[in-house]
Amino acid sequence: MSYVDDMERAVEEVSDWALEQVELVLATLAPDGRPFGMEELPLEAQAADYMSLVGDPSAWATWITDRAQVIITKLEGLSIDPMDIQAIRPFEIATLMAMDYSSRMEAYLRRPTDDE
Repeated sequence: MSYVDDMERAVEEVSDWALEQVELVLATLAPDGRPFGMEELPLEAQAADYMSLVGDPSAWATWITDRAQVIITKLEGLSIDPMDIQAIRPFEIATLMAMDYSSRMEAYLRRPTDDE
């Protein structure tokens, strides 16, 4: 085998490992399709919670930190190595969740109501 063959095999092994890690994270965070296995609140309740975050950077920081900690705790419960947990970037995932949540809630709040 050549050096290039060895490197290609190493890249393939690492990518297979990374895919397994991502699948494990997804199965852990959303075992039945709901984020973190949580119950989905009705849209009205979600919107009310969302409005408590709007314009309050410290509330958003707490929201993101709480979700990142849930991710970390769940992965630690699976005995995943702390370095692997950090490689998954739980705070980045939580930040992306915040952006998605904000986008969904803004769209929900902009929708026409029956009164209009």
